[in-house]
Amino acid sequence: MKLITTILLACLFPITSVLAQDQDQGQEWEMGPAQGSYVITAPDGKIEIPFEIIGQDIHMDASINGKKVRMMIDNGVMWDELLMFGSPVIDELGLNFTGSAGVGNGDENTVQSKLATGITLSFPGVDFIDQSAIVTPYSSGFTQIWNTAEGQVCGTFLKHFVVDIDYDRSIITLIKPEDFVYLGGGVEIPLIKRDYQMFGIPATVQQTDGKIVDLEIALDLGLSGALRLIPGEQSGITVPEKTFYGVLGTGIAGPAMGHTGRVAGLTIGGYTIENLLATFRENVGDSAVTGDSMLGHQWFSRFHVIFDYPNQRMFIEPNSHFYDPFETNMTGLVLRPTQDGNFQIVKVRPDSPASDAEILKDDVVTQINENAFSEYDGDTLTW
Repeated sequence: MKLITTILLACLFPITSVLAQDQDQGQEWEMGPAQGSYVITAPDGKIEIPFEIIGQDIHMDASINGKKVRMMIDNGVMWDELLMFGSPVIDELGLNFTGSAGVGNGDENTVQSKLATGITLSFPGVDFIDQSAIVTPYSSGFTQIWNTAEGQVCGTFLKHFVVDIDYDRSIITLIKPEDFVYLGGGVEIPLIKRDYQMFGIPATVQQTDGKIVDLEIALDLGLSGALRLIPGEQSGITVPEKTFYGVLGTGIAGPAMGHTGRVAGLTIGGYTIENLLATFRENVGDSAVTGDSMLGHQWFSRFHVIFDYPNQRMFIEPNSHFYDPFETNMTGLVLRPTQDGNFQIVKVRPDSPASDAEILKDDVVTQINENAFSEYDGDTLTW
């Protein structure tokens, strides 16, 4: 019998492609057991998986049917299936397709995809057996967005194990929940169940105007930035005076627009990060509520973080990157190099510092503060 299922794409900038079974807002849900099973192959029983950061995503080497794949990890929604991005690499895996699936919000933007079953996914130290995967078509554009990975895992890790992410060592350790004992020097934070199989944690935002806002913020390792906020009366969040407006990212429904700016501080678990870079997404109708604010990968990467979803808690402890600044190119300039070592202005974004300075498209930048432009890179063009 052909199996047809619909799954929900929850996060929209940039696309995080997190999946969940259909659920109405406000409906009570249970996390449920993990799909399939696993076999620990590490001789000492300790599962340690190396990773690297590409873009702002965790990437891990794995294999399916003896063929190498690269997988990311996401937790924006607690979904069971693997998510694979259709590509020639996926075509060569010999997957067994048994049904279809819709990736999206159940509307006209839903991406019709294939369902594959009976998959064994292998990482260093562990094999996950009898896994299912949603495979998106080439036409979805997912492969172009994530051209450094073949897919994502979520519940495969987070339901079976306590997941310890050590950014200083670039190692993910998977621990059986019954064997886990926290011995670190950080703090425990409860995971709060939200709608659409999402989890959140309590947080406090200090805005640049001095206003303090307490909110429940959703978790999303697949969100490449540090913090997404939804401004409005319901959330109490306001857009700061000093921002940069433009496309925040692209989802299956099209581009998400909003402002990029800063908050004076974000406090979680007693730890405060100051001058945090944040995006302020334009009003999204009924979704513009406090709880739709999201905590992204750039924030998590400042901590040694342990997710214990089976017991609905997480642990955080500052790592060596805790005081690293949060920067991005907010000049408003889109540049391309010239043959003589300068840069030509390809685009000037409206309402940006570059626009205010009356810099024009096709201008050529040769110096900044009397220094050759070649001495600068994108990371230093900030404010």
